[in-house]
Amino acid sequence: MYLCPRNISYIEMNLQRHVATIFVLAFFAMTMMPMVAQNLNTSNLTSSPYNRYGYGRLGSMGNTVTRSMGDVGIAIRSNQYTTLANPASLTAIDTLTMIFSVGLDAQYGMYSENGASSSKWDAGFSYMSFQMPLWRNFAMSLSFTPYSMVGYYYGTSDSVAINSATIRHDTLTYSSLHQGLGGVNNFMLGLGWRGYHNKHIDFNLGVNAGWLFGTIEHNGSLSTSSQATSTHLSYEANVRGLHLQFGAQYTQRFMATHSVTVGATFTPKLNLSVNTETLKYSADTISHNDRYRHAVKLPMKWGVGASYNIARKLTVTAEYEKTLWDEVAGLNPEFQAEEGVFNTTQRVAAGVEYQPKVLTNRYFKICRYRAGLSAKSNYLRINGSALREYSGSVGLSMPINRRSSLDFGVGYSTVRPKSGDMVKENYLTINLGLTFNEMMFFRGRLR
Repeated sequence: MYLCPRNISYIEMNLQRHVATIFVLAFFAMTMMPMVAQNLNTSNLTSSPYNRYGYGRLGSMGNTVTRSMGDVGIAIRSNQYTTLANPASLTAIDTLTMIFSVGLDAQYGMYSENGASSSKWDAGFSYMSFQMPLWRNFAMSLSFTPYSMVGYYYGTSDSVAINSATIRHDTLTYSSLHQGLGGVNNFMLGLGWRGYHNKHIDFNLGVNAGWLFGTIEHNGSLSTSSQATSTHLSYEANVRGLHLQFGAQYTQRFMATHSVTVGATFTPKLNLSVNTETLKYSADTISHNDRYRHAVKLPMKWGVGASYNIARKLTVTAEYEKTLWDEVAGLNPEFQAEEGVFNTTQRVAAGVEYQPKVLTNRYFKICRYRAGLSAKSNYLRINGSALREYSGSVGLSMPINRRSSLDFGVGYSTVRPKSGDMVKENYLTINLGLTFNEMMFFRGRLR
């Protein structure tokens, strides 16, 4: 009698070798990404002039899949892709599977103010995540996402009449330029635990522990027609700190193929360490140079959501989030008057995912189709005015084998200030993602 593998072909054995190779490359990429990110300019994902204030534009913890559904995730459970928005969802992964995903974004921004308009394309890295099961009832994830992004370049010019005893019928022209770049990155470790499981009930808990790091730069200059030199102001903030998020999900199954999942997340208020340097100079003369270190706080945040799933073919979900930004200050305490007071933000979102057939030979029947809507308020209050954003999105996942997929998403959003004389923004966003979902720990049966 002898032992030999059963149901494992030569192709399957080679596939397992390739999976192991990709696993090593994915782990290497995830561990190297924080070091590489320190030299990356994350500002290529945004050009909004509002990024001059606060932390800039806040990023998303979602991927191409969930962002196509209105950027949901609190009550989503899937073994097809990673959901970072709620760490309790990590245990939905198969015990023999690993998931690696990466995404890129392209965004066309359209800006208008008092009859003037401009537009610009931006593109860049969006997210990277890796998920795998641990020992029984546990799963983990590693991810890298932008927490915030800063990127803008704009200027103003004006002229004033000069009428004095010595100068008549002349004008003084002055112009200012403003530029910002950088952002804060989030390198995160997630852990999920299946606390209770039977035929009808699933209860799961999870925690995300992230390390926030990055540098935000703001530069400005003022020049006039009456002087040969310009005055420049440079501000740089180096941010470091811990970010925590706790999550829970409860799933109730009924009618054989139907299930309801409710989820909740909570992020406590935590400290960030900020090293700041401000520099003011004209030509070769430095008139002000100051370096100091201070602590700011990240706001407390909580969210709730619910989803309804039918036979793994149809998922409908909705969620609500609230972030207490009004209880924290900005990065630079000296510029609080310029940054303004932060607003408590609220976000509502709803999305749907549909797969016509689970098993069929017709390719577009096994593709997954998605759509979503969201509305949220911005944490910035500029000149006493709040900003509101409304978004719609659609998406498609095209299988490249039985489990992995190429993911597409298209979204349109509009940012409207309450004040009519402020910049209005409209965005067309294109998301591209790759989800590599394979059986990493498969072993053939022996006989």
